[in-house]
Amino acid sequence: MNCSIELKYSVNEVTEFINTQIQELMSIDDPKEIATILKNISANIAKYIYSPELILKTSQLAEYITNPFSDLKNKESISAAKERILMHLKELKNYIYEEKLKFINYKSDIDEETSILILKKILNNFYEHIKSMYLDDVHGKGNIKKDQLENIKIGNEYDVQRILFSLIKPIFPNAGTEVIEEINCSTVRYDIDIESCNTTIEVKCTRPSMSERTLNEEMGSDSFHYRRKHILFFVYDKESIISNIDSYKKEYNKKFDDKFIDIVILQPINL
Repeated sequence: MNCSIELKYSVNEVTEFINTQIQELMSIDDPKEIATILKNISANIAKYIYSPELILKTSQLAEYITNPFSDLKNKESISAAKERILMHLKELKNYIYEEKLKFINYKSDIDEETSILILKKILNNFYEHIKSMYLDDVHGKGNIKKDQLENIKIGNEYDVQRILFSLIKPIFPNAGTEVIEEINCSTVRYDIDIESCNTTIEVKCTRPSMSERTLNEEMGSDSFHYRRKHILFFVYDKESIISNIDSYKKEYNKKFDDKFIDIVILQPINL
């Protein structure tokens, strides 16, 4: 196999699936039934194996030429595609069994260190999402129109939080918003909380009435009261109140009381 292959299930489960596909194809002679299997074979394999090259090759091998004037030619063409796919599946099964390919467990939690790296990458590239989703030209055949996207504007931190959470949730399904925690005689509220990596993300969106000093006070209070190991501040400086971003980052990127605090500042975006 001259392509990269990773398994979504164990070797035994994947080989059992391939065996089932082989047996089903070998037991069927009706051209219509064979054609149905050939049509779905790539999608079915993609459920068990991650490999864009393999899926493309499978799709190509499953193709056949139809002749509207000859049922015999159609039958021969489908039969030839069937034999190609059978040989392909047998080679794939042997390769997977012999190489003991890697099983990707998509359902398992990501370790803490990797989780933080992923979250920081999402925060630092937030504008890339804004640009590609709301600002770039849309496809002419799509139902989502440019004027609809232009109506979406970020007005406050709840808007920022919603967009950001939609990027985080698919990767961290246990993430939650507006999470309340009781601490001694008071309560704290986490904007975005990710229990699996002991992390909270505090979203700030500057407003015309906010000064840099006010922002400092809010962040200082949050840093003190929050009880997560990792505290990530995401400051959407809509009003450009932060005068020196580099100095600001040096001030707040630190560790104290066994907490790791990092800040990402985005300034500004016209949305």
